[in-house]
Amino acid sequence: MNKSLPDFLIIGVMKAGTTSFYSSLIKHPLISSAKKKEIHFFDWHYHKGMSWYRDHFVKKKEGTITGEASDYMWPPHVLQRVYKHLPNVKLIVLLRNPVDRAYSHYQMLRNVTGGMTFEKALEKEEKMVKEGKTKHIVYSYLDRGKYVEQLQRWLKVYPGNQILVIRSEDYFNNPSESLNQTLNFLGLPTQDIELGYIPNKGIYTPMNPSTRKRLVNYFRPYNQRLYKLLGRNMDWDL
Repeated sequence: MNKSLPDFLIIGVMKAGTTSFYSSLIKHPLISSAKKKEIHFFDWHYHKGMSWYRDHFVKKKEGTITGEASDYMWPPHVLQRVYKHLPNVKLIVLLRNPVDRAYSHYQMLRNVTGGMTFEKALEKEEKMVKEGKTKHIVYSYLDRGKYVEQLQRWLKVYPGNQILVIRSEDYFNNPSESLNQTLNFLGLPTQDIELGYIPNKGIYTPMNPSTRKRLVNYFRPYNQRLYKLLGRNMDWDL
């Protein structure tokens, strides 16, 4: 048994159910878990080297595969690093309605923003973008939701048959179907998997309807391009 680099990566997106998805997927008997779900090697710890990365994966038994789940899809500099070391890796992407994703992102990091309103946080992101301060981990509610731009980058390097896109709402509504779709993609036998971590739905004030309408309109052109790229409608434009 030898330590191995990952056979699959769940590369995003933030606040789309990746923690629940990964913790469920690794309950399959032929999938070995990494030492932790989010290693963030290719974005945060790349300077530590490949030996450091390998140490996060256990020795695999013959016939098993392994993988991890970090938000690698969004940062532009990550793609070439991943491809350099993992040209044959299978990539899994969970995409959630970008409006809901943005609000969940804001709620998760609300304390970091000093408790500013969602509307003020959006304004700050837009101001930072105008000032050239892009790719901020907190103030990226809008930028992270431009999925088509991110996927297009990855599809220029990886063939489409190495990338599986799961609609988060489909996973939330029917976890078994999405997990079995993923097992097929990974070349593993399908089976009923006991669900892993089930996130508690955040209890917070609903988004202001006018803000939601504005964001639906903002993301619509990006969503339409995404639907064309994927050849399917995600039904996020209402």
